[in-house]
Amino acid sequence: MLQSSKSFLSALGARVWRANSDAGESNVCTSPTCFAALDRLLPDGGWPQRTLIELLASCGVGEMRLLMPVLAPLMRARQTVLWIEPPHIPYPRALIAHGAMLEQLLLVRASDRVHRLWVIEQALKSGAAAAVVAWLPEDKTSTSFQTLRRLQLAAQNMKRDPGLVFLLRSPTSRNIASPAPLRIELVACERGVTLEIFKRRGMPVHSMVQLALPGPAARRFDAPLEERDGEEASEVVTTHAVDSRLSA
Repeated sequence: MLQSSKSFLSALGARVWRANSDAGESNVCTSPTCFAALDRLLPDGGWPQRTLIELLASCGVGEMRLLMPVLAPLMRARQTVLWIEPPHIPYPRALIAHGAMLEQLLLVRASDRVHRLWVIEQALKSGAAAAVVAWLPEDKTSTSFQTLRRLQLAAQNMKRDPGLVFLLRSPTSRNIASPAPLRIELVACERGVTLEIFKRRGMPVHSMVQLALPGPAARRFDAPLEERDGEEASEVVTTHAVDSRLSA
């Protein structure tokens, strides 16, 4: 009987996920976070694709600098990235300094709570973007589990690769039930940000890691800094001083 069960599982192969067991691998596709320490803590070694990833953070702790290493390459590959209702106006020079191509970034304003949730769901269903970053409304009624479940189902059927979905929420949402398979709380620290993974696929885990977040690049991506005149070089250096707006 035991041998028969092993043969059956072996035949299923990677289609069966066996938690943290080395005997089998998950069929979940991932995108590297570009932070080796974080990749080691995530079940499949990166940001899971086509599923909700909740980041619980106070505005401006470095949440966008955490995401730019995976979002900027998508933009440079001519993939559309969609931001839904960011709390502040994105600063173009800071985004460019982090490698983003602004023409591939779509910004949607939907301040009304009901409209915002509708826009998020439609964005996931439409296939318009390879990655979606959405700031969820938090109010007295909060966002219901059923609503998040609808978003999770929509994320599972995203039409464009890699299909990354990041939901930015307030830390006060931590004790509210959510169907998101991955939930991480972010807190600013001296060297960057501390991440606490309090929900993930697999065996129960409670992991924390400190990450040193990258600053803006010293040069733009379309030409070496030394080839630009003094005025343009000054603009690139100035980006370091204003980069805090990117984290907002």
